[in-house]
This record gives sequence, C-alpha cells and structure tokens, in this order.
Amino acid sequence: AGLFFGAGGLPHHARQELQKAAHSISIGFLAPVFFVVAGFKASFDVVFDRPLLVITVLVVATVSKIVGVALFYLPTGRGWREGVVIGTGMNGRGAVEIIVAEIAFSEGLISVDVFSLLVFMAIFTTAADPLLLTRSVRWLSKHQPLVKDSRSGVVILGAGPTALRMALALQSGGAKVTVIDSNASRCEFAEDSGFEAICGNVLETATLELAGVKSASLFLAVTPNTEVNVLAAQMASERYEVPRVHVVMAHGQPQSLYQILSAAGVHLLFGRSTDLTLWDAASDEGRVQEARYVVSDPTDLLEHGSGYESDDAELRSLPLLVKTGSKVAPYGTAIALERGSEIIALTRAVPATYNVEFEIDKAIPTWPGWPTEG
Repeated sequence: AGLFFGAGGLPHHARQELQKAAHSISIGFLAPVFFVVAGFKASFDVVFDRPLLVITVLVVATVSKIVGVALFYLPTGRGWREGVVIGTGMNGRGAVEIIVAEIAFSEGLISVDVFSLLVFMAIFTTAADPLLLTRSVRWLSKHQPLVKDSRSGVVILGAGPTALRMALALQSGGAKVTVIDSNASRCEFAEDSGFEAICGNVLETATLELAGVKSASLFLAVTPNTEVNVLAAQMASERYEVPRVHVVMAHGQPQSLYQILSAAGVHLLFGRSTDLTLWDAASDEGRVQEARYVVSDPTDLLEHGSGYESDDAELRSLPLLVKTGSKVAPYGTAIALERGSEIIALTRAVPATYNVEFEIDKAIPTWPGWPTEG
C-alpha cells in the first residue's frame, strides 16, 4: 500500500491527508501496543546468562547489514564508502526483525531465549544507530565531498513593492525566483518586471506546486496578511520540506502564531515584527530608498524592537537581505552575519535638496535611526 500511494496512486493533497491519518493510527496506537506485547514475551536474563552469544549476535547482525548493503551498492559506481554509510543507516531498522521473531516464537520455532536475544538485538541496533550514522557520515565527508541538496530556486508569496525588491536582489544573485499573489494586477506587474508570477490562492496545493515549491530551497511569505503568511509557511516547511522558510509577522500577533512557526522551523523575516502595509505604501509613494550597510563588527548588532508608536518610527529602516560574497540571503532571525557582510535595507528617502555623504564605520548599531537629519 505504501508503494502504491508513494508511486502516485493518489493526488498529493489526498496522499498527505492519508499519511497523517495512517501515522496517527500506526505510530500513535498500534506500534506502542505491538512493542509492549513483544516486551512482555521477552526475558532479558539471556543478556546476563550468555553474554558471549549476545555479543556474537550483535556483531553478526551489524556487520551483515552494513556489508550486505555495501556490496549491493557497488554497481551504482558511487564507491563502497557510500554503501557503508547507507548500510549503517539500515542497521537501525529493527521493527521488522521483532515482527519476524514474534511470528517464529508464536509458532514454536524458536525458544524464549532466542526470541529475547533477537528483541534485545533489535533494540540495541536501533538505539545505537544515531551515533553510528553520525560517525560514518563524518568519516565519509573526510574522503569524498557529500552530495549537496538538489533543491534550488526561490518562491515568494506576495508581489508587493517590498517583496519585489527582495525578489530582484535574490534574482541578481543568481537565484530563480517565482512569485505568488492573488491580485491579478500585481501578478501582471511582476511579470513585466521579469519574474515568473503565479496568480492564485497560495493555500491551494496546486498553486504552490505550480510555483515550484517542491524543488525550492527558499520560501518567503511577504504579505501584510499574517495568518496567510503563517499557514503558507507552515505548508512549505512541513508538507513540502522547504529547508529555509521565512515569514513576515505584523505587530501584536498572538503567541500561538509564533508557536506554530517555531514548531514548523520557520524564521521571522526582517528580524522583527513589521507593518508591511506601511512599507509598501511608502515605496509606492517614493518615500523610501534602498541603502546598504557594511558590517564591521557583528557583535555590535542591536536588537530591532517591535511595537513602534508611530508610522514615522516604523519607517526608519528595514533590513531586507544580507549579501556575503556572492551569496544573498534574507535578513531574519536565522541569519549569521560575518564581518564584511553587506546588508541591503530600506530607509526613509533623503530629501532631494540634501547633499549627504556617509562614511559608515559601524552601521548596524546606529539603526533604526539612520539616516539622521542634516
């Protein structure tokens, strides 16, 4: 059944719903009952009575899995080391062994000592697997480069002025950017600006998949609607396993929304809650401009607080992206700044009558008040 559904027997949405239901029943109910029943039948006296036999079984079970997988991996041409690592991961698959052992025990083919020994072996190999797999991957990385994640591309929810500024910077860094918006005129403007635009409801899986979220490495939810941002980010992270997901949060949101983001591994964009409506309106009216800051000392960074008392205070500065070398990443709670990193931000536009020269030594500690008057 798993092979059938995994091979496309059901649409993606229906398959996800079925997987959730099956997971709740199997992992939440059937699996604990099965292991408890198996545990009642086992007696671990054999571990102390016949330690040499226990050690022999553990060694044979571990070596046979690793060597067996490595041998069958050789025809791939990717080297025996990768086969050893995959075999190490397979070493922890102990549930099937307990199933086979319980059938044999119930049919009288093995004694209680042998059954108990097999149960202990399954428990031990499963418990030891995280340690062995971690060490084997490190060993592999020393001998050959690991395959990088094949995901690429950026999906941005929102085609407003702020979102398109970020899209332009990310695209200039070499990323393929696709934007999603329910507003047809914004989608048309995004297409005229050189972006691939999908016009539709982001909460429908068809819209997300059409935008390429299955292969995206970065998902940004950049709309003024916090609830839509959170739901879309949760879908991108949990359903489509996008590795990097960032979301805009408006001021005064309930703690429950932040808990949803934390559980889904989603990060807060801009490093603070933000009134995106104000920034989009100010961009449309030409009241903001792009500014760039060079980080001289990352330890001097100040927290960007939320809860501004006025629109004027909110519109002082907004960090959008961080450029380190040729890499461009969104500025957020997950960013790791380095000395020499360049922060691309929005600030209030300096009046045209001003003739201002800036010599920035430690740019970040001065914000959000930069630029100053005069």
